[in-house]
Amino acid sequence: MADAGTLYCPTVATWEQLAYGAYPDYLDRLITDGILTPDGAEEIKARPTYGQPFPKHPAEECRVRFEYAMRTLPIFHEANVKLVAGSDIARVMPTPARALLRELQLFAKAGVPNSTVIASATGRAAEKVGKQAATGTVAVGSIADAVLLDADPVADISHLIDRRHVRAVVGSGHIVQR
Repeated sequence: MADAGTLYCPTVATWEQLAYGAYPDYLDRLITDGILTPDGAEEIKARPTYGQPFPKHPAEECRVRFEYAMRTLPIFHEANVKLVAGSDIARVMPTPARALLRELQLFAKAGVPNSTVIASATGRAAEKVGKQAATGTVAVGSIADAVLLDADPVADISHLIDRRHVRAVVGSGHIVQR
């Protein structure tokens, strides 16, 4: 995979949600990990799809896929396979953005270095969708979408997840949130 330049996107947050999403202790874990608030958990529990099986993907099969991805992420990293962070769904997340943050958190929990975790959601993600000329890096002429933090996520990935560290969000070159 490394020799072929394969971009590997394991969607671990997707498999985790499909495997564990119907269990209240999973929502508690997401609260503890800073992905959900208690109010957000209540909103998710109120969704009509909460607790329902996902078509064609039994929870046990999803647990196997999730555990496999978590075990193999550091192996793929050590083999120099290009990792890409992404999640197909936000079934048990408040927003797709929080699902992506969970994906990054899981990469770090699996043992992928934080600098690689961040690259997986920026430059590698841009490469995966064929937009690396205009997105994924901070450069003159790039599309300016960024999250500005008051702490270093390379030192601790939780700085990216913890909303208290967000100072601004820039979308298309304009501040959209302070």
